[in-house]
Formats: sequence, C-alpha cells, structure tokens
Amino acid sequence: MAALLGFAEVGMTMTAHAQTDPQWMRAMKARGVPADPRRAKLRAALKDWVGTSWFGGVGLVFVIAQIRN
Repeated sequence: MAALLGFAEVGMTMTAHAQTDPQWMRAMKARGVPADPRRAKLRAALKDWVGTSWFGGVGLVFVIAQIRN
C-alpha cells in the first residue's frame, strides 16, 4: 500500500511541476522518444501491444482458476 501511495505522490508532484514549468515537461517528453525512427516505431508498437496482452494474461489466469475449481 505504501508503494502505491508513493507512486501516486510522485505522479501528483510531477503533474504540479509540469503545470508550472511547460519547458520542463517538453524536456521530459523529449528524453522518452528514441532518436532512431525504427526504435521509435518499435516502441509505439510495443506500447499498443503490451496493454492488451497484459489484460489478456490476467483474464487467462482467472479463466484457468475457474476451470480448476
């Protein structure tokens, strides 16, 4: 629980910082984008794929648990 609260606190702090200093936010976003276009394209594809596969994996665990019971 403490880890989740810490994660939320950092998120709120970064949001406040981004609202007061837009240049800082642009610099943070620029660091997260790979310079190589192929790596940027791969990163975008993985970003789309990971969310769906994570939910699918969690769903699969629940289905297997129900079958077992």
